Amino acid sequence: MSPRPKNPTADQDGDPRPAGERGNRLRLARLARRMSQDQLAQQAHVSRQSIAGIESGRWDPSLRVAISIARVLGVTVEEIFGDAEAPEPVVATIVDPEGDPLSTATSTAPRSAHSPYGTLSGATPWSMTGRFALGRVGPKTVGFSLRRSHALASGFLPASAISSSHQDLPRGDGSPSRVLSPLAPISASLVIAGCDPATALLGPLLERASPPVDLLWWPCSSSRALSLLQAGLVHAAGIHLADPASGTYNRQAARAALGSLGAEVLGFTTWREGIVLAPHHRKQVKGVGDIARLGLRVVQREPGSEARALLERELYRAGLDLDTFGPTCAEAPGHLEVAAAVAWGLADAGIASEPAALAYEMAFVPLATERYDLVVANSSIGSVEVQALLRALGSSWLAEQLGSLSGYDAIECGRIVDSF
Repeated sequence: MSPRPKNPTADQDGDPRPAGERGNRLRLARLARRMSQDQLAQQAHVSRQSIAGIESGRWDPSLRVAISIARVLGVTVEEIFGDAEAPEPVVATIVDPEGDPLSTATSTAPRSAHSPYGTLSGATPWSMTGRFALGRVGPKTVGFSLRRSHALASGFLPASAISSSHQDLPRGDGSPSRVLSPLAPISASLVIAGCDPATALLGPLLERASPPVDLLWWPCSSSRALSLLQAGLVHAAGIHLADPASGTYNRQAARAALGSLGAEVLGFTTWREGIVLAPHHRKQVKGVGDIARLGLRVVQREPGSEARALLERELYRAGLDLDTFGPTCAEAPGHLEVAAAVAWGLADAGIASEPAALAYEMAFVPLATERYDLVVANSSIGSVEVQALLRALGSSWLAEQLGSLSGYDAIECGRIVDSF
């Protein structure tokens, strides 16, 4: 059945939506998936003229056509062709850039200044409406707080929900709950926590998946990424955690965190981690002892990160400790932020990955060669989001992109490193 010609007086006779509103929603959804009218028509098994007619507001789709189009775009029929009403508030577990990952909320309110789950205790309460990126991981809705560096890419990231009050709601398990107001329906999103900036390369591949999947990447330390995965708040955790006894990476940490749940450990990249230096210090520094001897200003990573653990191991070997190791000027949340702090003259040295150092054209002293793997719980393997991830990891395009970035080795990208 083809789309039906639109009655030009229908909106005046009782449908409160302006003519063409549904067509505009269809067009925006199609463009968000980077699809042409021809591509959408072919995948939905309708004519291009049908798509053009619906987008222009001249035609209404039949139920069959509406279902087919929505399926291709990875949305519900109501999202495009239903009433343009605000989405209902949702209960969401909140993950904040700092503090314990396990606060829980409902989608209109930011967390109380007295909440034990974030940085607001002892700090200035939010002066603006709380902004969140919403994702669904199995049965859970998770709100990732868009604050500080987590709010930025090369500009502000779009929020998919906001909170408008500072009131926490009581919960029986003691964790705070809030109401978040979605700004748009929650889309299918692959939620990954971890610290590798190359994670962003997965985005274009996921957008071209069938059905399309968005990427929600939450930058954080390896230890925190595992805790979020263990709690069922992300689909995958990116980790590079050394086992002190064997010197191998990630298997022991993944099994310790998820042994009872079962998981797959998937290869992503290998890099060297070490000291990022302002170029004029390169000849003076061969190890962390030289940083202490010269009294260089150090930007550190947060506790729980492998970069912090590597620094502490190197200090131990040099007979030093963190408390007496040079002036610490700041704490950075990721590899690129460490390299940026050194490049901008805010610090003289820091521990980060070689790709980050090279991206800012800084000097680099290698200390360890590390694996960065993605851990996926067995309970999520069959989900649409993780299936899209598995296909992306096997893509030659991803391997070429990783290979084009100096300092990355992607030879084992997509390989199953461990399964339990």
